Amino acid sequence: MIHTRASAVRAFYATVEKEFDKGWKAYAQEQAARTMRSNKRLLEILRKIRGSEFVSQLTAYKKAVKCENAYMRIVRTPTGIPVAERRFPLIPAVWIEQRECEDGKYAYVSIQVKPERWVRFAVWF
Repeated sequence: MIHTRASAVRAFYATVEKEFDKGWKAYAQEQAARTMRSNKRLLEILRKIRGSEFVSQLTAYKKAVKCENAYMRIVRTPTGIPVAERRFPLIPAVWIEQRECEDGKYAYVSIQVKPERWVRFAVWF
């Protein structure tokens, strides 16, 4: 009787874990699709404001720091410290703010678009 109950409980938890994993995977795919749509819209706006060369250097910068799929947003002021970036001449200024959490270290990267507008995204390392 105990053996049967224990195996039933294990089977129940295995089913719950499988369904949770399936739901988590669907959520992660939905978030990735939402991020891609948002970034695509933002890059189109930046292309109209700053031009195609700036957008290509911004995407090259994101690729260089290994965060091509990071969610980008516009902020009014950067945080952290200014960093000299010479590899991408059309990027006027870069600021980086490093942080730590339980999962590891990450940084917010802010790239200047206009005098009071910056593109910001997170980089995990």
